Amino acid sequence: MLPIYSISPYSITETTATTLASNLGFQGNPSPIKENTLDGSEFNWTLDSSRLTISQTNIEYRNLNDQSQNQANTTDLTLDQLQEQTNIFIGKIGILGGDLKLQKTEFPIISEGLRTTAKSFEQAQIVEFSYTKGLPGLPLVDNSPASGFTTVRITKKGKVIYLSSRFFDKFSEASTYKLKAAEEAEKEVQNGGGKIIQALLLNESGQPVISYEHAMNIEKAYIKRISLAYFLPNDIKDTAQPVFVFEGIFKTNKNENGRIVIYLPAIKQTK
Repeated sequence: MLPIYSISPYSITETTATTLASNLGFQGNPSPIKENTLDGSEFNWTLDSSRLTISQTNIEYRNLNDQSQNQANTTDLTLDQLQEQTNIFIGKIGILGGDLKLQKTEFPIISEGLRTTAKSFEQAQIVEFSYTKGLPGLPLVDNSPASGFTTVRITKKGKVIYLSSRFFDKFSEASTYKLKAAEEAEKEVQNGGGKIIQALLLNESGQPVISYEHAMNIEKAYIKRISLAYFLPNDIKDTAQPVFVFEGIFKTNKNENGRIVIYLPAIKQTK
């Protein structure tokens, strides 16, 4: 048995957004302001090469012209020091709260339109920290399992170049429902049930490669891990509900290797 949760957003007015922006060094009024987007009013700032966007449940920061990687006289920080710098940056955004938990650490490399991952911290120039926000006992997931509830990229010199996060005021427990047995969920997926949320090709080193021009025909998938999580809907008028998360590997019709994630609703449907 698990409850579902209703989601309450903050009321992000221009004044609220301007205060948040000032904490990140963006002064003055937003320009432009976009009304009636899919996430309500959207407020934007530009400062030199930095961009900040705040809407009703999303915040995104980008530094588009980072030069710190090329500063030969600047010492690289350790992984622990980079995480500390990341936490300080997140702490400037009070609405994100203090209950974020580090989910995973990756070392992305983008070259010639492909995104892959370095094998080690030593080979990386950029570190990506993904944080999750959990409801009691279970993490939150959305339609982008490659990233967390909050994602931050930072150079090894200690400069944050990207942050993306959703934010909400609170989650309120609603009705409680009976869950499907794991065996029942497995059988549903074996019979083609569930939704493929992610399918990534892997290179020879087993690292993911994202090519936006590559069409995949999955021949056969092998599930290696099943877990429970709460699915965070795009439309927060909907509730956060438990789902089974199936993670595994696959082969394409061209004998390419890949990694797959499938979501399956976990609430048992009563007849």
